[in-house]
Amino acid sequence: MILIVFILLLFTVMLFHVGRHTRSNRYLGVYFISQILVLVNLAFNPFYEVVFFLLQSIIFSWGAFYYLFVSSLLDRHYVFKPIYLLQFIPVPVGFFLLLADYYFPANQFLEVHAPFLRDHSKAMHNFLFNGLIIGYNIATVVKYYHFRKDVTKGVQLKNTLHPVWLNISIWGFIVSCLCNQTGNYLNLTMPDVGFDWMNIGLAAFLIYFCVLFYVAVSSRILLEKYESKEKYKNSKLPEAEAIALLASIEHCITEKRLFTNQELKLKDLAEQLTITERTLSQLINFYRKQNFSDFINSYRIEYAKQLLADPLQKDKTILWILFESGFNSKATFNTLFKKVVGCTPAEYRKTLR
Repeated sequence: MILIVFILLLFTVMLFHVGRHTRSNRYLGVYFISQILVLVNLAFNPFYEVVFFLLQSIIFSWGAFYYLFVSSLLDRHYVFKPIYLLQFIPVPVGFFLLLADYYFPANQFLEVHAPFLRDHSKAMHNFLFNGLIIGYNIATVVKYYHFRKDVTKGVQLKNTLHPVWLNISIWGFIVSCLCNQTGNYLNLTMPDVGFDWMNIGLAAFLIYFCVLFYVAVSSRILLEKYESKEKYKNSKLPEAEAIALLASIEHCITEKRLFTNQELKLKDLAEQLTITERTLSQLINFYRKQNFSDFINSYRIEYAKQLLADPLQKDKTILWILFESGFNSKATFNTLFKKVVGCTPAEYRKTLR
């Protein structure tokens, strides 16, 4: 346990004082701090009873902090909204249940006024904690697969983070939680074997944090400063303005269906948006990691998929659809469509019947 605290302290210092200050790093740092507080509280028990239980109730925020970390990891423009604070309601609820179960004055009071709550408070706080962890793990997996699906469809581009860091961050935590849940279950079903099965969970999280720390340092995720500042250090365009402008670009392309113009060029789109070609190219290259042609073609592929799926267009030929979508070459259309969707336009249409 002490070794885990040491690693987390070192990791947290690097996240806040050495590494690039992205939202995901900040959320991860806060999650680590919450882990440190609980582990120190358990190991040394330095506080008065009520304070001890207050710090222990932090465990009910772990799932929320982890989910915020993953959300901001998959979406670098993720912004925390006040409504997300509802995710932390389990903290005061858990605090109350811990008092009901372990704090003697509260236990006595509930014995008289709410005996059912006193008798079942331990089961309730165990159910709350395990339910939160399992629920957030499921939500994370769903979010990750939605992210992968959007990448495959071309709706969203691959995350620019190191792929090992991304996978270890997500799947390492889930596997560690599974080991922890297994240890908890074995403690309940095999209490008399003379071994604390929760050590399985502690060992799993120790390995997870060590591997995560190694990947972060070896891939320079923590040591490299935030790339966008370097990208725009010679530009008068602030990042917040660049992000807003990119949203306007995508809205204009979608609403006016500019991508259906087979002769659309960088200059034409820049004139529509009243910005320079250099700014437009810079935004697309950096934020979408595409050149202008690939950027426009991603919209054309999505529109072609809509036409292929539209029952009103079922009599239209593939040739008509590719021209309607903005392509001027059947070979280019078929190649790009198969690359993005995984099958030819004709095969895609058949799967929808």
